[in-house]
Amino acid sequence: MTFKTNFAHGGPETWSIDPGRAVWFFDKDKAVLGAMADLGIHKTDLIQFLTGSRVVEVMAYLGTIDKRGADGKLIGVDDNAICIYRMESGCMGTMTASWTCYGEEDNSTILYGTKGVMKIYSDPAHSIIVEMKDGEKILYDIDKIQTNDNQTKSGVIDLFMECLVTNTPPEISGEEALAAMRAVFAAVESSETGKSIKIAQ
Repeated sequence: MTFKTNFAHGGPETWSIDPGRAVWFFDKDKAVLGAMADLGIHKTDLIQFLTGSRVVEVMAYLGTIDKRGADGKLIGVDDNAICIYRMESGCMGTMTASWTCYGEEDNSTILYGTKGVMKIYSDPAHSIIVEMKDGEKILYDIDKIQTNDNQTKSGVIDLFMECLVTNTPPEISGEEALAAMRAVFAAVESSETGKSIKIAQ
């Protein structure tokens, strides 16, 4: 199996609580990382969930292509990240995070399997499209994807509050979050060194 997963929009200066070119997301001292940490972490976590497998090797490029701060200079964090992930199961694919998508937001994930293709949020009319090798197409209209302009209740905050009130562990553990963060840090190292980085499990 292979995959590609994207999270791309016009950048946090358009929707942050402090919008504009002086947004804290662009300040390296406050944010440390840019699009990779803001968007890439979510897609990394998602691909690990969908494949049931953790990222074990990363080759990545993180760069600042277009975003400029209030001073007119390129921002101090990445506005784009492109990663090649190899999973512990052997499957591989790409993860792209971008703050320079000035058209329609792209929050799509495509899984290429041996029996067909699954497209998640790649079509605004259908949440999931499954295209089988024999030509059969199955459409699922589960929900509409959230965008910065269209936020819907996801239940995440409710579950978090329930864990606090009932003193129960969350469904997704800190270990799972750490596995995704290791991939993010490996991407940073890969971009800085120009080498593929293996992640110790």
